[in-house]
Amino acid sequence: MDAVVPADSSLTELARAVGVESRRLVLPGEGSLAAAADAETFWMQAPHTDLVTLTASDFVRTQSQMLLPLLDNKTFGTPELNRCLVGARCDGADTPLSPDALIHACLLGNSGVAYSVHAHPDHVGQILCSPQARSFAQNHLTPEQVKHCGPAMLLIPAIERDLALALRVRNEVEYFHTRYGSAPRIILLENHGVYVLAGSAREALCTLLNLEKCARIFIGAAALGGPVFLEREQVDYLLKANGILPSAVKGSPPAPAQTPPAASPPQAA
Repeated sequence: MDAVVPADSSLTELARAVGVESRRLVLPGEGSLAAAADAETFWMQAPHTDLVTLTASDFVRTQSQMLLPLLDNKTFGTPELNRCLVGARCDGADTPLSPDALIHACLLGNSGVAYSVHAHPDHVGQILCSPQARSFAQNHLTPEQVKHCGPAMLLIPAIERDLALALRVRNEVEYFHTRYGSAPRIILLENHGVYVLAGSAREALCTLLNLEKCARIFIGAAALGGPVFLEREQVDYLLKANGILPSAVKGSPPAPAQTPPAASPPQAA
């Protein structure tokens, strides 16, 4: 087994940075954070804790293989899920981990992903609760978005949570990896929130902040007649210039969607 990466200051600093109230990325009690410990375990935020006040002792070392087999057993329900969320804990405590642990386990198993952050950013949430969610997910507005968010964002439709959601996320991430050669940096959940995948704590925070900035730009542009997206050629150039676009891409992503006639856009909070 590989050496265990401790739950160090990078985890707690990331948690507190995401939890800062003025950033409106999460409210108290919302969101979750996980990070790889070794090839078989990860650090998961303990239940009933707030990101902004987390300490190193609030992270529970968790066994991935106690959770991942759940996704292939269609007969499991809530009781079995809760038992596994207890059994996955390496500390022997009897309080179930958050069901978010299922998705974090799936995401941290991808090459290059060491941190997984679940958040509910205000402006991103406005878009995800609107008819414009797919347009936002499929297009790029700025060069900085290309750099931080990668070739595309993965949009997951609003479905039942817990096991069903985790299974859908796993399958969609596998398809994304087949197409782009890497895991997505951002997963958008309709009517819910986001997951950010990153190789470092700093990268995770920068990606999340840039995503929320892009959401503010998108909403503002909608109020001025509709967003103007970067052309596919511009996006491809920027991906290559930033060393992001892998050679394994299967076909070109869809061209920027035509902006529909300006409808009543969601208003920024």
